[in-house]
Amino acid sequence: MRLTLQEAFLAAAVTGILMFLLRLLPFMLFIKKEPPVFFKFAGKYIPAIAIAVLCISCLREKTTDKIFFASSDIAGAYSPDSVAAGFIAITACILLHLWKKNSMLSIFTGTILYMILS
Repeated sequence: MRLTLQEAFLAAAVTGILMFLLRLLPFMLFIKKEPPVFFKFAGKYIPAIAIAVLCISCLREKTTDKIFFASSDIAGAYSPDSVAAGFIAITACILLHLWKKNSMLSIFTGTILYMILS
């Protein structure tokens, strides 16, 4: 289904308004009181958990494809250099995050380092 120009603008406007309201909601709910313990936990640990999930999914894909598809074209896409680049970038990402405690810095640096090495 193709949208007309007016329908596309309307869809974009509605989506933007809803995103704004959803991001505003936590501030409106907890303006006068302390947020629950769960939100404090999430704010503290979610960035590190997200980095761990990205690292594990990256390594799992490379190592399992190399093991299980060794005779296929999929294995050719992952050279040992590419796997080593992944390990180096992930190590740099983790160390940078432990040192600077800045999720955006560590994720972007790890990604850029991986792109340069591979």
